[in-house]
Amino acid sequence: MKKSNTIKNCKMILLMSLSFIVLNSSKCSQQTKECLTSYSDCIKDCDDELCKLNCGDSFKSCTGTKYIFPVHFCVVTSAYTESDEDIIVQLKKEITILNKYFTAEDPSQPDGRRRIVTFKYKSASLFSDIEAIESDFLNEITSSTNYDRSKKNRIQKKFNAETNRLIRDPKAINIYIYDSWSSSSYWSNNDGHARNNSDRPYILLDYERLDHNLMAPEEHEMGHAFGLAHVCSNLTNNIMRSSRRYPANNSYSSADADEYIDECSHGGGTREDGFNSNQCRIILENAKDIHDALRL
Repeated sequence: MKKSNTIKNCKMILLMSLSFIVLNSSKCSQQTKECLTSYSDCIKDCDDELCKLNCGDSFKSCTGTKYIFPVHFCVVTSAYTESDEDIIVQLKKEITILNKYFTAEDPSQPDGRRRIVTFKYKSASLFSDIEAIESDFLNEITSSTNYDRSKKNRIQKKFNAETNRLIRDPKAINIYIYDSWSSSSYWSNNDGHARNNSDRPYILLDYERLDHNLMAPEEHEMGHAFGLAHVCSNLTNNIMRSSRRYPANNSYSSADADEYIDECSHGGGTREDGFNSNQCRIILENAKDIHDALRL
């Protein structure tokens, strides 16, 4: 009886206290705190694992499991020369990295972070799987031309036109492991790129930046995929901090940016701080739209 009443009470608290993502970011933060407190109380009253699982199911909104996103990887460069087995191991590790670091700043948590959404490994196409496929999209992202605005727009158009399921999974977030190129650094360049793409996001991640190498690339690019813009500031090491193109109106959302400034004088920082409450709100608003657009 105790377990049954606990679960009912948990669900009642959830319905009464949560209309989770709202327009006011401070309210978002407060309701998250209330939800986590209720979730903690629910767990404390449990005597077995089933009860704890039911608590988790009742409080998905604040435990990061309300929205679960499958991820498809596609390795498009022969420069990534590890064995197939090691590559798959690393790609699965990328999901672990995302779930650990694509998180909100939350001092109430033991590690100071709270999960917002959850990612899961779905599939991977290795270079040997796709190297013989004729694809305008692959040709565009692997060509030795600068990743300027024009090229990024061409990539988006060709991504949307891609129909081969080995290259683009329409029911997943697609991450392309590539070898970035620039006229100054040539193939030693290691820039990343991502777009929300009308809630059908994709990410380009240089193979040399896997395993959380060089300024938190996984969560930073995923931030762009979920609609976040760069942050220009020397007061925070926020995940989205960058020395590059940022909104002139300092909007956290790329959709709300009026115009952009090309360079930030403060540098990229370490990007070790989690998302703030404004970014949390934007991510969760877009999470619902992405979830619906991918028909998950």
